[in-house]
This record gives sequence, C-alpha cells and structure tokens, in this order.
Amino acid sequence: MKAINLTPKQQMMYNYPKPKKGLAVDCGSLSGKNPGIFEYCIVDIETNKKILNHTIQGNTTNNIAEFLALVEALKLTYDNPNVITYSDSLTALAWVRNKAIKTTFTITNTNQLQQIYNAIIFLKTQTYTPPLFWNNSLFGETPADYGNK
Repeated sequence: MKAINLTPKQQMMYNYPKPKKGLAVDCGSLSGKNPGIFEYCIVDIETNKKILNHTIQGNTTNNIAEFLALVEALKLTYDNPNVITYSDSLTALAWVRNKAIKTTFTITNTNQLQQIYNAIIFLKTQTYTPPLFWNNSLFGETPADYGNK
C-alpha cells in the first residue's frame, strides 16, 4: 500500500483495505498505570513476527511510548521506503508529523529524554516514508497489540 497523504483523522474516513504488509507498533503498560512503566513492540504484519520489544526506562506515558515505537520502526525502514509503518495512536502520528512532542508529563529519566531527543533529531534530519493510521474499528487491534487495555 502506498503512503496516503492524509492526516490520520482523514484516513479514518476512508475504508481502505486492511494492511497485509508493513510494520505495526504498539505499547503496553507494565505497571497497569498511565503514566507508568511502558514497553513497546514492533511487529512485521505479514509474518506476525515480533521484530523488537523494548522497555522504556523510567515512568512515561502511553503517548510517549507509542511515539518512540513509531520512530524506532521508521528507523528500521529507513533503507526500504516501500515498507509502511502503522500505529493506532493519533497522538503519536501527530507528533511524528509535527516532528515534536507535546505533553504536560514531566520526564525525569535522562535515558528517556535522550531517546526522545534522538527521535526528534531523526525526524527532523532524515527522509522516511510517513506512517499511516491503523484503524482498529476496521482492522481490529494491531498485530503489535499487548492485549492489556
């Protein structure tokens, strides 16, 4: 599927087919709280194989975790612009589109701050295929879903 030049909210209006290829990202709370301790994973949609699972150091939010997952997937597809990355997070997709995060959460962990800084630098300095919205209403949960909603 080629990248659609629409915002995720606009994409929600279109009944496009369920993606069969690409990468899906999602995050899950290890602490059962938001904010709390989060992990994220990246899954190959075609094979359903987990490519990466990462626990974020320090307390964070689901939006930050989803953003970091999305940028990490974009880094993985950097050399292959035909691979589309999908997220069901409208906030994370907006942050990627704007190349900045907007949160009231105070980040205190220096490793997490560095990871966010590196993600923003990547978005501002590299060319990548824009991620698309994974519409849970049409497709069900992403293959990367942790199932702990």
